[in-house]
Amino acid sequence: MLPSTKLINQIASKGYNIGSVFRDWVSLMLYALSKEEELYMEVMSRYRNEGEPREADLFAKAFAELQTEMRKENHDVLGGVYMEIVSNWSAKGMGQFFTPVGLCDMMADINIKDDKKPVSVADPACGSGRTLVSSAKRVHSDSWFHGIDADNVCAQMCALNFCFFNMNGYVIHGNTLSMKFYDGWITNGSAIGGAVRQMSEEEVVQYKKKYGSAIQNRQESKQLSLL
Repeated sequence: MLPSTKLINQIASKGYNIGSVFRDWVSLMLYALSKEEELYMEVMSRYRNEGEPREADLFAKAFAELQTEMRKENHDVLGGVYMEIVSNWSAKGMGQFFTPVGLCDMMADINIKDDKKPVSVADPACGSGRTLVSSAKRVHSDSWFHGIDADNVCAQMCALNFCFFNMNGYVIHGNTLSMKFYDGWITNGSAIGGAVRQMSEEEVVQYKKKYGSAIQNRQESKQLSLL
């Protein structure tokens, strides 16, 4: 079991549903990185934060452990924590299992032939963003990545991974079959690390107008593809 998973289990043992704890942890990390203090405190208000260790301290420790694990493994560890949580029968509303990292690497190798110039890479059902993270390791650092998923927690995990792996990209919580887009995040890579912010409603609308048709075509072909 991953160290982050053990800490999420420890929070749940204080009387919370483990699925809810995981989703809140993902939101807390995203709000902390995007400096959304009000939203961060709204999530944290669901926890008693009494006794030692407090839930807030365990959430922070889990974030630190996650970063340590990612530096060691250099791949999507967050998705691995999700799948360990899914194995708990009480994790209601969580039931996805993501493509193995090795297969994601192979898909990226098959689809990406030229790493000499920036490209745009899309995954219309991105999950935690594994295939896109694999792609980012094989393309020019100025490339842009597009991840869309109908599950909000998956979209948030993908946005976090874009930030963790210093990627430029858009992540949309939406359905590429019905073309209903709800919200989204923009990430930017830099020499000092990744940054993330939530998109405005207008930015989501403009994104759909600009990229919606191309991404829907990728959904119909069911494959990672260059835009």
